[in-house]
Amino acid sequence: MSHASPRSAPAQDTTLSGFSLGSGLGILIAALVTGGLISLYTEFIGWPFLAIFALASVVVATFVNPRGLFITVVSIPVLFTFFLLFTGTLNAYFSLPEGQTSLGRTSVLVILYPLVQFFPVLAMVTLGALLIAFVRYQLLKRLNDDIRRHELRQRRRTNEANRRSVREASRSRQLPERTTTPTPRQRLAEKTPAPTTRRRARNRSRNNDNRVTVDELLARRERDASKSSSTSAANKVRRRLSDDLYGD
Repeated sequence: MSHASPRSAPAQDTTLSGFSLGSGLGILIAALVTGGLISLYTEFIGWPFLAIFALASVVVATFVNPRGLFITVVSIPVLFTFFLLFTGTLNAYFSLPEGQTSLGRTSVLVILYPLVQFFPVLAMVTLGALLIAFVRYQLLKRLNDDIRRHELRQRRRTNEANRRSVREASRSRQLPERTTTPTPRQRLAEKTPAPTTRRRARNRSRNNDNRVTVDELLARRERDASKSSSTSAANKVRRRLSDDLYGD
């Protein structure tokens, strides 16, 4: 009867919430495309391109889903380099003089120069995204540890509650058995009479003895009466015989 399983799913969803990997990459690409269009309009790559890129990188690194955080951070310098070179190539092609259709060495240098110029900005943005990702991983780890501890405590509480309920049920089952089946002490108490019952038994035996003696006395009296009646009758017979003999 564990109740921790329904709570683990929403906790995991809250810890892994945020932009998906595709959404994070889409935001970065949209920001770089916007910065490239502004650079094409102004015919040079300047701070608007860098500002939009840095803002998009920080937002994506902060709010992207932790599962896609590593790929997102790794893709930041790759996408920046690609769109920077692509925008520089378009600017160099649009700035060609009339009659020239191919790019020369000077154009290649113009294309590669912004990459070297803005490399410190790229390094700072990438390091910032890495720092944000590291902090998020640490916070996520602590949050997961807290969730696991909370779930473990809940499981222990539910296990203790289940054990208590089982003990109470076993005790409630044992109570009627104890009431129906007498214990050895109860049996001994039933077999051995109490002192009051012993006294009553003794008094009853004494009364029985007294009753027997009274009966014997009555029987003796009857015997004595019968003997006296027989002797008186014999005396009367003797008297009559003597009277008859001597009277004549």
